[in-house]
Order: sequence, then structure tokens, then C-alpha cells
Amino acid sequence: MMRSPRVYMWMILMSALVLAGGCHKASGPSIHISGYTATDEQGNILWAVSHDSTDWRADADIPTQVRQALDALPLTTDTNHHAPGTIEEISDTGVIGGAYPNPCTGAFTLYEKKGGSAPYACKYALVDASLQVYSSGVIPGSGSRTIAVTMLQPGLYRLYYSFYDRLGLVFLSGHGDIKKQ
Repeated sequence: MMRSPRVYMWMILMSALVLAGGCHKASGPSIHISGYTATDEQGNILWAVSHDSTDWRADADIPTQVRQALDALPLTTDTNHHAPGTIEEISDTGVIGGAYPNPCTGAFTLYEKKGGSAPYACKYALVDASLQVYSSGVIPGSGSRTIAVTMLQPGLYRLYYSFYDRLGLVFLSGHGDIKKQ
């Protein structure tokens, strides 16, 4: 008994659909970015616009792949850009002042609060909800760093950061959310 080409085509199509239905892309780790802390051009928090109480606080819960990206960044060895002494006066509010402006269009500035002993370095990684790293770097000592976001689509992103002491040990980590307009 000979089958028609239509039957063969139908069998091939059904086999392909069954195989395709059984295969699915495994989704990787992700995070939920629910809000951000709005700031003006000088870094003042705009309480009436938006405030995320988890932003810019001490938070050791950094996803593994982001921690690996931070660990891969070399610490600076330029001793002219850090304060001497030990790390003191770092509370649960952290030493990160935040980011401004937030929301931003082309760039935002990450800044550290002044006062107390300064950390040796701050490593950061800017990620989306699927934890894709868009930007990362090292800020030696106290100061600020302008981070470009022109390559990003509008939306919410998370900036993870870790502060390191002079021995290269993490003493404070956390995150803050950034809105790209």
C-alpha cells in the first residue's frame, strides 16, 4: 500500500510540532525590579515621585552571576585614591548616596556619601531583570562615577555594588534601581 505525499507531509509536520513542543528554552535566573528612588539633578530624593525602600542599603543578597562579574573586576592598586585607616561609621544605610538624576536619559552619577573612613574601592554592575550585565567598573576610593546608559532601552535596571577594604575583602554590598527614560 502506497501512501500519498500528503500523508508523509502531515506525519513530518506532526513530528516536528511534537518535538518543538517538548523543547523549551530553559530560563535563567532573574530578579524583580519593582521601583526606583527618584532623584533630581543634585541628588535630592523626590519623595513624592518614587521611593524604593530597598535602594542604596546594605544587602548581601547579590545573585551568583552578578557576584561573579564583580569578582572578575580587578581592584585598583593606586594607593593615592583611598583614605587611610580602617572602615568605620558604615551603618545599615550604607555609604552609597545613590544615583542622580533618576530617572535618567543618557547617564547617571553614582556617588558615595562623605564622612567616616572611605572604602578602598567600589565595584559595580548594572543589570536588567534577566541579570544581563550592561555596564561594570571599579571606583577607587571616595568619589563618584558617571555611568552611561545610552545603550539601554527605556525601563528599570538594577545597579549592584560592593565595597572592598584595603585587603580586598567585601565589607558592604547592596543595590539601587535605575530608571532609564
